[in-house]
Amino acid sequence: MACISSWFPSQGERVYVLSDGSVDLVTRAAGVGFVLLIPEPLTVIASGCAYWPWASPLRMEAEAIRYGVQYARKLKFRNIFVCSDAEVLIKLLNDPGPGPPQLMDVISAIRCPGSQGEYISYVKVPRQCVTGPEALAKYARQAKMSLAGVFAENQKLRSLLGPHFSSFHLCIDVVKHVIFNSALP
Repeated sequence: MACISSWFPSQGERVYVLSDGSVDLVTRAAGVGFVLLIPEPLTVIASGCAYWPWASPLRMEAEAIRYGVQYARKLKFRNIFVCSDAEVLIKLLNDPGPGPPQLMDVISAIRCPGSQGEYISYVKVPRQCVTGPEALAKYARQAKMSLAGVFAENQKLRSLLGPHFSSFHLCIDVVKHVIFNSALP
């Protein structure tokens, strides 16, 4: 266990990026949502964006990750754990290849290190871990407007994310389990 904790990022530097995309195939409206979880003390920063032009559901999932990772980098986090329920996308991000042509630009933007010494990990999490970002993406898509802020300071975010708060703790636990188990022989 000591071996693992020596490479595992310190609490103060770690951020979890939970993301989801939302597409309405009938209206062709799309939205993305992401939540940044800073674990100690638990701080939630969230954003939902209406997004045009419309793209495939997989592209919207990728765009949600890109927005979340870019924001984490803007805040100078160096240890970023990307959490998504999009298994295909997580596999693409973990594969060293360039990815499919229609996603190469967004995959490249996500993978490109924001700073020297940045650690980024892509983890497939259960759907119930991303219900908060999903709610933000749907809100942005349906309202055709963006929403952003710190959970504790924004009433609209509190009303949208409040019912999903327990899923944030679940996601942190899932990521720790995946990271620690993959590091063990």
